[in-house]
Amino acid sequence: MNDSKEIIIKKIAKERPFSKLLVKSNVEIYSNKSTDLLKTFIAEINKVNGNVIVCNNFKDAQQNVLEYIKNNNIEEVYTFIDEITELLNTNEIKASNNFNANIQASVTYCEYLSARTGTVIVSSNVTGRRLNIFAPTHIVIAKKSQLVNDIAQGLEKIKNKYDSLPTLISYITGPSRTADIEKTLIIGAHGPKKLIVFIYND
Repeated sequence: MNDSKEIIIKKIAKERPFSKLLVKSNVEIYSNKSTDLLKTFIAEINKVNGNVIVCNNFKDAQQNVLEYIKNNNIEEVYTFIDEITELLNTNEIKASNNFNANIQASVTYCEYLSARTGTVIVSSNVTGRRLNIFAPTHIVIAKKSQLVNDIAQGLEKIKNKYDSLPTLISYITGPSRTADIEKTLIIGAHGPKKLIVFIYND
């Protein structure tokens, strides 16, 4: 390694502000933490064109998912959730874990919900690697207890949940978007056009 390159790398190694934040657990990125995580999450996800439906319990969430799928004329769903597969198939809506070009929606669980950023945190342990990116509509079923203040807290909980981190962790903040072409915002350019989170009390 030449001298100039080594000098630059050493300077970068000294300056890592974000790594210091992660190491020091008493350092807060945000000045104030929310006292109402659900209210904060709904407000933040609405800002990025996501939607939240609050449900009484898991059974209520299932029924709301079914009604949403019916009302939006979705005929084929991709999911790993056995209860959802059974419910949809009983109501003559095709649901399976075999992905194909006819899939109109995916239904998944998640790891945690970051209230401060309106972000759904998923991992390959609960959604696989493509369940949450290919279907035009992504439906998430989550427990109220999965709400956390921020992404850092969610990551810490994921570390504690598994012996080792999942091979893939993704952060979903609203439907996919891009403004690469002439700075025009396009929703659903490289992923779901709609994100709906059904949160139930547990």
